[in-house]
Amino acid sequence: MQMLNKKDFYAEAGSPVFRNRDFSLYDKAPYQCSCGSTHDFRQHSYEDNYSSSGSSTKFVVKCPKDENVLTLIKTKNKFVVAFDRFVSVAGHIKS
Repeated sequence: MQMLNKKDFYAEAGSPVFRNRDFSLYDKAPYQCSCGSTHDFRQHSYEDNYSSSGSSTKFVVKCPKDENVLTLIKTKNKFVVAFDRFVSVAGHIKS
């Protein structure tokens, strides 16, 4: 995972999706946070969700220990449709 400035971080995230969707199937799935710890995803813990190519979805999540630390995570699937895990793509620390 690379640490990025704000502009590059959100460019990597892509276009935001503003529809309300049910992401509860990802609840409690672990992800590597930019703070160095592993946290569990919670449906309402992400700041925004972003569209992505293929069957992946990207999320910008706030660190539960420090709200200034953001991590861009994306879903990794098995056989295209079955959720497997999160992959941490990039991090950003708000100034």
